[in-house]
Amino acid sequence: MTIYLWKANLPIVKVIKIGGYDQGLHNFCIWRKSCKCRQPIFCAISFIDPYGAKTKVKYYKDYYLVVKETEDALGNTITVETFDFRTMSPTKMKDLNHNQSQVLVDELGLVKAMAIMGKGLEADDLMGLEAATDSIETSLIQDYFSSSDSSTLVNLGKQLLQHATARFVYDFEAYQRAGKPIVVSSIIREEHYKKNNDSPIQIGFEYTDGLGKVAMKKVQSEPGKSEKG
Repeated sequence: MTIYLWKANLPIVKVIKIGGYDQGLHNFCIWRKSCKCRQPIFCAISFIDPYGAKTKVKYYKDYYLVVKETEDALGNTITVETFDFRTMSPTKMKDLNHNQSQVLVDELGLVKAMAIMGKGLEADDLMGLEAATDSIETSLIQDYFSSSDSSTLVNLGKQLLQHATARFVYDFEAYQRAGKPIVVSSIIREEHYKKNNDSPIQIGFEYTDGLGKVAMKKVQSEPGKSEKG
């Protein structure tokens, strides 16, 4: 793959000067003053794959920190409509068919919920969910993870999901509180909210071993008798 960079064909000393950097006594003593970069330095503006197809890249305004839009060889564009500048990540996107999707991140920058919205508000949305987790929601999450039966689990899962397509809840204090491994649970609706506001949901759990590795996954299965190995 070939990557084209803005001003990449210039000598390094000139590139440093254009970027507003200062050069010390040695080549390794290079730093940037605390001000806005006047021009983009070493920012990829296009990619060419082994078959010669070119993908163009556009950045948000003139900051050159986050990608605003990509355009493939056929002119199809994927656009980021809104950003979360706290996490420097996109939160709302529009694909080549003008279908919109939106993501909500929590206080730790983790994905909290995702909604496939369609062309406007014709599918799911993030109404009823906020980035900050208040005490009521924290209590609901704790009840969800301590559910003793599947009916309670599903009911609490639907409350956590609200109108979203998918919801992710985390328990980072499971070991400290109960000696259990850290767990993240996914709650995914089977039908869009606009079609069925009481859609069945799929629930899954993923446990880690404390070293960042997955120790076990649990997902729902079809009802019926289990086979003994």
